[in-house]
Amino acid sequence: MISLFAAYQVVLLPIFFEACAQEWQKNSLPSTASAAKSSSAETTKMSSPEDQVREAAQQCLEYWCLPSVSGSGGSSDNKEAVHKECSVMSLLDGGTPMCEAGHQFTFSSESSFSSSNGILQNDDEQVEQTFQPQIISVKILPVGSQNAAAVRVSMRVSSTTSIQGWLTLLKKSGTPQNKNDKNPWVCIAAAFSSTTSPSANCIDSINNHKILPQHFQAVTRLVWDGYCHANRNCNGPAMGQVFHKTCRLTFAMDNSKNSVTDDDDDKDGIVICPQPAFLSKVQRRYASAQPHEATNPHLPYAPLQQHPDIGQYDGMESIEFVSANLCMVTVRVAHPPCVWTDLLTCCRLPGNDMNHDNNSNNFGGWWIVHKSSCQEEYQLTDDMKHVLEEYGIRHGYRKTNSGDPPLGRP
Repeated sequence: MISLFAAYQVVLLPIFFEACAQEWQKNSLPSTASAAKSSSAETTKMSSPEDQVREAAQQCLEYWCLPSVSGSGGSSDNKEAVHKECSVMSLLDGGTPMCEAGHQFTFSSESSFSSSNGILQNDDEQVEQTFQPQIISVKILPVGSQNAAAVRVSMRVSSTTSIQGWLTLLKKSGTPQNKNDKNPWVCIAAAFSSTTSPSANCIDSINNHKILPQHFQAVTRLVWDGYCHANRNCNGPAMGQVFHKTCRLTFAMDNSKNSVTDDDDDKDGIVICPQPAFLSKVQRRYASAQPHEATNPHLPYAPLQQHPDIGQYDGMESIEFVSANLCMVTVRVAHPPCVWTDLLTCCRLPGNDMNHDNNSNNFGGWWIVHKSSCQEEYQLTDDMKHVLEEYGIRHGYRKTNSGDPPLGRP
């Protein structure tokens, strides 16, 4: 009996324990793989474009809310999120609209953090809730390289006052500016408006803060009747009537071959086109290239200017108000070979605005103060291709047996 028990201990028990170990390992592997998959998904989620845009926008707000010791600009830790050519339009406290460089702009002292506890100080009033800028929404344009985004933000200033705003961000390309430059999104423009809770006893105060149908109507006229109509008709001077003096065109390149300025060291792919240069491009959309231009991509499509389908992609996609005097408009306008989706920051400016020579425009005081764009390829209809082919053959640019694309000119 003893020998049989000893044999059981020596032979059978190790086999039993090994079987148990294998069963445990088999059952535990799926949970380990699941955990690894979950961790990988979390990593992917944290590095998604929307998270990158959100992070960059948050850094911009912190930069502007935490002024440096010098009093201009915020913490250097967040400076990289604000592009060096960023501009900020502020309509705060009912004062004169101000357009400032992004690296110089800060919210007023009434809108800054207390250095000791992060609680907002407003005069002698201490807001009980921690002053924390909020990202309300993030919209990356689903166009082309998806390198432009609009971010809606909100900040509480006091128990009765808040700051609402829009940030426009572009995605950099090319070589990172420094080894820590991991987030490719930067803010190229921002606009802020302060709103005060209306007094319940004052009807005028309530009406002044409402976003009303006439505001949508005025912005629609500004963008559709003004901007889009001038764009479609290649009318530079007419487009100048809807642009505020400080307005520029900005966009992100798909590569780093173009610089923002004449500085050869600047290769982040963010392009700034001053308003006069842009209006000239609009006016000469289908004209021959200038001596300083390598080519004009629209020139081969000049025969289509009056084609009934030329404006097939034009349209307004959204008007998003954050206050009665500030909104973001998304609009599409096309001239072959490009279809552009624009982010237009629109502000209603009071008569004391000193940044424009003519404040009494025909759009109720509304102006386009910033424009950023994404582009995708224009898909020609069969009839448009036929028109170009016939034009090319008729003018000797194309032969009937040519295998070249059906363009109007070489």
